[in-house]
Amino acid sequence: MAADTRSQLLLTFFLPLHLSLLALLLHAQQEYLNNRQLNCGNSDNITCGFACNRSDPPACQSYLTFRSNAPYISLAIIGYLLRSDPSIMATLNNLTDVEPIPSDTQIISPVNCSCAGKFYQHNASYTLKTQGETYFTVANETYQGLSTCQALEAQNPYPERALQIGMKLVVPLRCACPTPAQSAAGIRYLLNYMATWGDTISEIAGLFGVTEQSLLEANELHEDSTIFPFNPILIPLTKEPSKIVLPTAAPPPAPPSTPPAAPVSGGSSSSKKWVFVGVGLGAVLLVSLGAVAFWAFYCRIPKVKRNQETLPVSAPPKKKAVESSSTDYSVQPTDTSSWSVHGIREAIDSLTIYKYEEMQKATGSFAQESNIRGSVYRGKFRGDDAAVKVVKGDFSSEINVLKIINHLNIIRLSGFCVRVCGF
Repeated sequence: MAADTRSQLLLTFFLPLHLSLLALLLHAQQEYLNNRQLNCGNSDNITCGFACNRSDPPACQSYLTFRSNAPYISLAIIGYLLRSDPSIMATLNNLTDVEPIPSDTQIISPVNCSCAGKFYQHNASYTLKTQGETYFTVANETYQGLSTCQALEAQNPYPERALQIGMKLVVPLRCACPTPAQSAAGIRYLLNYMATWGDTISEIAGLFGVTEQSLLEANELHEDSTIFPFNPILIPLTKEPSKIVLPTAAPPPAPPSTPPAAPVSGGSSSSKKWVFVGVGLGAVLLVSLGAVAFWAFYCRIPKVKRNQETLPVSAPPKKKAVESSSTDYSVQPTDTSSWSVHGIREAIDSLTIYKYEEMQKATGSFAQESNIRGSVYRGKFRGDDAAVKVVKGDFSSEINVLKIINHLNIIRLSGFCVRVCGF
């Protein structure tokens, strides 16, 4: 019996203490908006403002953040929009009240925050300027989320569908005062920071020099809570805020020094430049083709035998023989191609001309297992490995360039095959 009595006494002693601590915690924070303001039909209390209680101070000095953007690009204009003193804003942000501000600069604005009924707010005013403005656009675009469409609709006499240019609206801006518990912990001010894309609790805490835990507690958040852009985050401050200085990105590491190229005996500056260009071209070719040894040009039409291939040209309709040091070509006129006869003749000098059947045999009829990448195929000619690239269109200029390059980093172009389209 004595033990039971002792248990009851202990419960009687600890229960009031537990309730007092719970009340202290509940009064030390404001609920996070959590994107609920985006649904204008949602009339939760939190969408209308931060709550104020009897034990909370009825008014206080508070702070808002606003990002400069046209037409709000000076402290005078921003101060007029937010109904804040531009001269005090200039001191806080280390700016003058008339100079233009770079776009997307974060401005701290001091406001007088007071308890209006159930909610803390700072009243500004705004005159509708363009057709189509709504409570939603005024709250989320003009005021960047510092108000909500729910608060605007609750405190203005106009239905949203009746809004017209020239109407003057009361704009309740969200602010808050420290609770008794926060004041006891040394918190003097609450700053309403509008989060943006990519913000995290740790980054916001570092921006204002506060602890992550104090942010979480002030906004009823947890470590795994999602932070949404244009939702207010209350920053508990022990002293007056100063200019927001965003962390600068670390400069990229310096590239490793390149050792000087070894001198080329007997060469001039122009020859060194040619070698450099050749190496660069070779790197591109090696990456894109693998090992370029052959170029194949064809389309899906009946084959044309070697020594009897006909090449379309844009010349007048007259047969013309194009002579080569190795092979004669009978050129048939056509207006379906722009190949240059002179370019073909220049290209085929000193190059081996392969039959289409040889290309098929070397690549297994351009089988998928022979494909290296894209239009490049692996082939084997007389026991030697090679790469075959399929090209359509005028190819003479590419062949002429590759013919004259002779460098250890570029594999020699050996020959080509022409399979003419349109016959």
